[in-house]
Amino acid sequence: ALRAVKLWARRRHIEGFALGFPGGVAWAILVARVCQLYPNAAPSTLFSRFFSTWSRWKFGDLVEGTALPVLLAPLAARASDRETAAPPATLGLSRSEWNPASWRDRSYLMPVITPTRPRLNAT
Repeated sequence: ALRAVKLWARRRHIEGFALGFPGGVAWAILVARVCQLYPNAAPSTLFSRFFSTWSRWKFGDLVEGTALPVLLAPLAARASDRETAAPPATLGLSRSEWNPASWRDRSYLMPVITPTRPRLNAT
């Protein structure tokens, strides 16, 4: 299903992180979320469900600055590993993790959050 989605995006020229479109990681996370929602579906069904799922998703708007983030695991389950993982500063990263309480992070129009540390917006 991921290969089909990437081919679809490439043919419509709506791929590429540097161009302002979702990149490969974001497409993979979006497809993975659909796979979580429909675990026993065939690839062709996943491809059609991909578009039906994301066409109804509550992505943000510029006025309210609210968007429903795409997460592969709930935030509550992911908060438990804060003590065991190295903080982003020790990993050489200059940006902190995605935080839904932060105004800057809430203002993203299409938050697709990476499932690994550091949790960042992939779009």
